[in-house]
Amino acid sequence: MRVPAIAVVKMNGKAKKTGKPFEMHFVRVLRPEENVSSEAFNKMAAGFQISELPIDETAVAKFLTLPYPCEVELVLGQRLDKFGKGLEGYVQDYKVAIPYKLDKAAGVH
Repeated sequence: MRVPAIAVVKMNGKAKKTGKPFEMHFVRVLRPEENVSSEAFNKMAAGFQISELPIDETAVAKFLTLPYPCEVELVLGQRLDKFGKGLEGYVQDYKVAIPYKLDKAAGVH
């Protein structure tokens, strides 16, 4: 899956309710918005939405070295979710990363 990546995030701490430690890692990517129409719901959209995709812990260091924003070809996989009840998609790695050249005159830094 080839997508524009805008950030990578690694967070850890202690859960408020249980006090148990947690750690999360994900990459933020842009995905095209989609129009949806049904009897009960309608959505008209244009542009992009931000999605957060979980990253394998072993790949975080590699993602932290990317020049954001960039276009990446993600290597996807499936694993048990954190509750052990089902499968979730996640990012295992990336194959290609192409930096975007941003126009500073347009106000993007």
